[in-house]
Amino acid sequence: MIYRIILYLIFVLPISIIFYKKDGKKWILIKLLNSIITLYLFLLLSGNLQRFIVGLNNDSYLILKDVPYPINVAISFIYGIVSFFTIIQAIRLAFRREKARKLIFWLIPILWILTGIDKYYVSINNTNNYPSLSNIIIVNSIYALVWGGIFIFYKLKNTKQFFAISPTQLQN
Repeated sequence: MIYRIILYLIFVLPISIIFYKKDGKKWILIKLLNSIITLYLFLLLSGNLQRFIVGLNNDSYLILKDVPYPINVAISFIYGIVSFFTIIQAIRLAFRREKARKLIFWLIPILWILTGIDKYYVSINNTNNYPSLSNIIIVNSIYALVWGGIFIFYKLKNTKQFFAISPTQLQN
């Protein structure tokens, strides 16, 4: 996880700060929240992508247990592809791209479902027990709040205005 944070801090954050500086102190809260959200997406999904790539060699990444192998591989592959695509969108969000803001709305429901499935099976792998129904509901509710908060943030009027101005249109 440390190397993913370092990657984000070295490659993504400095470029986004360059874009953020161009319009001065306007939208400071939106800039801060956008940076936190893009960091969260980058860390969560780059970890999934790393596990997916490493796990392809030894089947250790297969998300589902007790399901037929082809279904397991298909869902794991879909989650890996969605993770890769969302990492790209998170980087584009950090660079203030309007298309990325619009695409994230389509990805959030998929990410909520796949993250819930992933966390359910990670808990099974860690404890060798099936979690209780109340734990499943609590974890998925927390993720629903997180994904819902991200969705609402990118739907806000001020956030739309922030992304509507292209970084290339800003003055130096």
